[in-house]
Amino acid sequence: MKNLGLTIPPFILKRCVRVECSVNGNSSTVKVNALDSDGSPYSLFPGITVNGERLEQEPFETVCTGEGDAEVVLYFMGHYNEPPVKLTVALNKNLTCYYTMGYNPMTGVWDVQNKGDQMEFIKVARRVPTELQKIPESIQQKPKMNQATGFSVYPKEDCPHFGSQIKMNIASVLNDQFNKNTCHTCNDKSENWLCLNCGETFCSRYVKGDAKKHFKDSAHSVSISFSDLSIWCYDCDDYITHPLLTGIIQQLQKAKFG
Repeated sequence: MKNLGLTIPPFILKRCVRVECSVNGNSSTVKVNALDSDGSPYSLFPGITVNGERLEQEPFETVCTGEGDAEVVLYFMGHYNEPPVKLTVALNKNLTCYYTMGYNPMTGVWDVQNKGDQMEFIKVARRVPTELQKIPESIQQKPKMNQATGFSVYPKEDCPHFGSQIKMNIASVLNDQFNKNTCHTCNDKSENWLCLNCGETFCSRYVKGDAKKHFKDSAHSVSISFSDLSIWCYDCDDYITHPLLTGIIQQLQKAKFG
């Protein structure tokens, strides 16, 4: 870079958060959500406080009384030793406010900017366009009789449920549940899924369908397959993917393949 005459820019950790306030009489509901660079939900905080009240369950939401200001303190995972960030939220009016935050690990300082109610996000192509999924008939491979065929899966990248459905301590039970690999309901050991909310294991729709029954009974919508490590959201009725799910998949890959 020196020979090219270029300066290496400092690494800046970039974060975004949306704060909403809804006034109802003498009280106000405060909601805090972290967002990814494309505006999708992002599990960023292990917990926050609002006027000293600790919130550890997403979505972060609480009711404040009075007409003053609320002090919101955001706590981070600490991978870069980042300190908490304090925000002041007015409780006397309905508002939606976006904050961008840049953290320089070399200085240990956050640069917090209030963007008001307008925020531009990166536009991401969610799916491969339909016209690109079709293979021209002239070059299609025709399956032979009795030849097994499959289909391509395009996981959904904008699932709005995983942020609130996946518990932060789920990693602590992954290895034990994988090694046990037993349906909580019928004790089947052949093809099971782990609920990423409660940590229980249930069999697939190709066995007795206890995983789907568990979703209907509990509304726990996101689970991971012990067979191929794919992740399914019952609310979306689709396979899903997101960078924040990588750690869970890698932990099970290590348990499965060493």
